[in-house]
Parts: sequence; C-alpha cells; structure tokens
Amino acid sequence: MKKTLIIPFKTIDKEIINHLGKKITEILGYKVVVNKEQISIPSSRKIGLQLFAEDLFPTLRGELMKTDADAVLGIIDKDLYAENFNFIFGLAYSDCSLISLHRLISEDKELFYTRAVKEAIHELGHLAGLGHCPNISCVMHFSNGLGDTDIKNETFCTKCDKRFRSRGR
Repeated sequence: MKKTLIIPFKTIDKEIINHLGKKITEILGYKVVVNKEQISIPSSRKIGLQLFAEDLFPTLRGELMKTDADAVLGIIDKDLYAENFNFIFGLAYSDCSLISLHRLISEDKELFYTRAVKEAIHELGHLAGLGHCPNISCVMHFSNGLGDTDIKNETFCTKCDKRFRSRGR
C-alpha cells in the first residue's frame, strides 16, 4: 500500500485535511499521513497575488524526504499559476503534488469538499502515471474551469481505473 504525506501550507482547516485523507484512502487505497505541522509558504515568483506553483515543490520534496512516504500532496489556499497557464487547480511532478483550494471555495461546504477531493485524486493520479482522460466524467479529465471540475466524478473511469490498478497503485 502506498503512503501519501499530506502537507498543509499555513492555515488550512483541519476538517478538510482529514476529509481529504479519508477520501484518498477510500478511493485510491493509499495510507495517508498528515504532516504534524502546517508549514510556511516559501518565497515564490508572483503575478499579482498568484504564486508560481513550481516554486513550492522544493519545500514539498524536502518535507517528503524526512519521511518514509512514497508521495506528497501539498494543500494551499493561495491562487496558483504555472508555465503557460494563467491559473491552475493543482500540479503534479515526480513524487510531489499540490492543490490550491483558492478557486474551489463555495458557500456550499459539501461542494467545496467535493471539488477538493476531485483535484487531490486527479493530481495523485498523475503521480501514479495517469495522463488526462477524454471522458468528461473521469476524475482525470482536464479542468479548464470549475464547470469541468463539477461535472466529473471523484473516481477514475473504467479505463483509467484499469491503468491505475495495473501500475500497482
């Protein structure tokens, strides 16, 4: 069973962290460990108030290296951007993934939590070797906006699930 370390940046609510941990275990079968402390946001290139997501990865990798976890999921409440994208919901590379809650927020708490789960599963799916899926209801479908996120499920389609399981999770 793979082990994923959740690292919250700064002031992420413990309730959503715990919810994400439960859903990751339920959907992916991963053991989840939450970093004991929320970590400070490192300096990053910025456009306005947006942070350049890739600048956060050395911090995530450094925290991962202190543990026996296989991968890390960083959670931040700041708006993020990446090369060639004016905003992103999340990013994954090698053994590190990151999601931003900033654009997922809704007055409807259940909708907010569901969006966060979808983005977390999507990014962890990338770490497991999955690419984007053309099936709009698959969690691995690329989200251009919240409409795309809201349409898709929290889980993989049949094809992506088969690929995920064939890779040994």
